[in-house]
Amino acid sequence: MDGQVAALLDLAAGPVDNQWQQVQETTAVWKEDLADAKRTNKISQQTYDQFKAG
Repeated sequence: MDGQVAALLDLAAGPVDNQWQQVQETTAVWKEDLADAKRTNKISQQTYDQFKAG
């Protein structure tokens, strides 16, 4: 009986582990996107400052 319970717990944990991994991967992508957005914003601000000074 204990073996069956352990097997069921393993099955139940599998999808959760996969979802957690997907969450971590998605979060990593969001962090990259945020970093890209900050770089783009910085470039836009520099361009604007040059235009304003121009």
